[in-house]
Amino acid sequence: MDRLPKIEKKNISDQVFDILKEYIVKGQFKPGDKIPSENELCSMLGVSRPSVNAAVNRLRAMGLVEVRVGDGSYVRYFSTNEYIENYADFITDTQNLSEILEVRRAVEFESAALAVARATDQDLDELKDLCDKLVEAKKQRDYEAAVTYDFEFHLRICHCSKNRYFPMIYKLIGSLIYKQIELFATTIYKREEEAGLDVVDDHVQLYHALRDRDVDLCRKILLEQTDYAAHMD
Repeated sequence: MDRLPKIEKKNISDQVFDILKEYIVKGQFKPGDKIPSENELCSMLGVSRPSVNAAVNRLRAMGLVEVRVGDGSYVRYFSTNEYIENYADFITDTQNLSEILEVRRAVEFESAALAVARATDQDLDELKDLCDKLVEAKKQRDYEAAVTYDFEFHLRICHCSKNRYFPMIYKLIGSLIYKQIELFATTIYKREEEAGLDVVDDHVQLYHALRDRDVDLCRKILLEQTDYAAHMD
């Protein structure tokens, strides 16, 4: 195995994590391989044990390695979807959320624009059904179900685009988007409760905009739905 590089004396734990992750991604540490012990990594990298321990724990939390008590740390067999699902728990950071919202806009803006031109009557009926279920779940204060219908509604718009890659992309990062929707829902539902049940759900508004083939209104609503400052202040 190639000698690991020495670490610069700043953000040490992050650097250890990046190096180990790179070795895993590039296959220098293969699934099933036992990585060097913490003492060995300290010696190889020229860093302290707490820095190595923090990096290994971060890899474990993200599902890249498993720690076998009394034996050591091993690279796990994992898929891209599993990696993303594990990463979803870390998206509460402002930068991560902002970047996920940018990806959502890129996919959903174009999906909505294509859906305006391509959605069939059956597509619109399916969107209305999801809207009805979402509104009912919120009336019943079944917020877990509401978040699920919220996610499914936006995924359905991707299907309405008739571009098979948009729903594929959306589902690929689905756990990240679901987590973001869940985080925003806390403020959305609270504000709607305070305003009263006569508030028109923004998903209903989006459904009507799609039905009326109003692409500008679709984008306006989607922009409001993915506005970080409006939901997290």
